[in-house]
Amino acid sequence: GKLIATVGQALQQQMAATAEAGGSSTIIEPVGRSAAMRNLREQAERVAASDSWVLITGEPGSGRKCLARHIHQLSPRCSGPLVEVAAGTIAGQSAAEELFGQEEGGRVTPGRLESAAGGTLILDGAMDLDGEAQTRLASAIDAGGFQRVGGAQRIPLDVRMIAVTRHDLAAEAVTGRFRQDLAYALSVIPMSVPPLREHAEDIPELVAFYVDRLVDAEQLDYRRFTVAAQNRLRNHD
Repeated sequence: GKLIATVGQALQQQMAATAEAGGSSTIIEPVGRSAAMRNLREQAERVAASDSWVLITGEPGSGRKCLARHIHQLSPRCSGPLVEVAAGTIAGQSAAEELFGQEEGGRVTPGRLESAAGGTLILDGAMDLDGEAQTRLASAIDAGGFQRVGGAQRIPLDVRMIAVTRHDLAAEAVTGRFRQDLAYALSVIPMSVPPLREHAEDIPELVAFYVDRLVDAEQLDYRRFTVAAQNRLRNHD
């Protein structure tokens, strides 16, 4: 119970610090010595060198956003901003304002695309974008720029988009549930993160990594997981 409470408190403090700073969570590279994770890190290095847009698929909790942040960190855009937007939290007019910004009564509110200029925008849950937001985004990509809601000034689209989803956007486009042109634009380079059950041999290293992070961040005494405990984790789907 004490360990769970400590971890929960640490996560709350990290989220509060992130919100206050207006930035993203700590960037780490995918952890693990398995062939799957070595291949993923090597692919990330190759992908990061280009400026192409990336579509990362995988199950929730597999580390998709961790990989997206890692790609940004390795890329020529690493000195630029890293901006994240959760597609499922915006819809309709608010989605347009969130992505493209707003001008009203002389007041300018930049959107996420503008805030990410020169850097990377991580679109989390791309499939959750509603139809209107998909149309607006597809038009901005096609035109290479956009206007704020209520504004007339054209703003160049200068971001690298990394879309994160658990869905197959190409398959969803075939069924009509996602715009085909947008699916094509977002998935120039497709990547897939394997679920942990497919590289369970990495669990001891993951346990050690996160224990060390908690010790450093919270000045806790080091806690050692027994071999039996680690084996139980490795055998849990």
